[in-house]
Amino acid sequence: MAIVRFRPQYLVLAVAVFAVLVLIETQLDSGFVRFSVGDALVVVLLYGIIMAVSTWSRFASAMVSLLIAYAVETSQALDLVERLGITPNRFTDVVLGNTFTWSDMAAYTVGIVFTLVAEAILGSRTSA
Repeated sequence: MAIVRFRPQYLVLAVAVFAVLVLIETQLDSGFVRFSVGDALVVVLLYGIIMAVSTWSRFASAMVSLLIAYAVETSQALDLVERLGITPNRFTDVVLGNTFTWSDMAAYTVGIVFTLVAEAILGSRTSA
């Protein structure tokens, strides 16, 4: 049984979402799009990467994406970067974040719900 399956459409999704996230990160300093939409898109990026290279179902990929995002956010609440002796820098701030907020957890959840709904709608159109 294969555990890796390349699905190029999901790689395209991941690259497109990554490009949007880079634009948000570099062009916006604050606001709803920077913090809430950006966080929601992070789980879409993770989902696209997982779906691009795995044989997992949409639901399993979505749940793993959400759990990764939750884990990173939880690591912020636990000050994991500091506890590991890592000097905070731009890279750790972007990849691991630096401040826990419940609104980020909500944004991740909304992002995955949106992704699953979009997949259900698009899936029903392509299979009809």
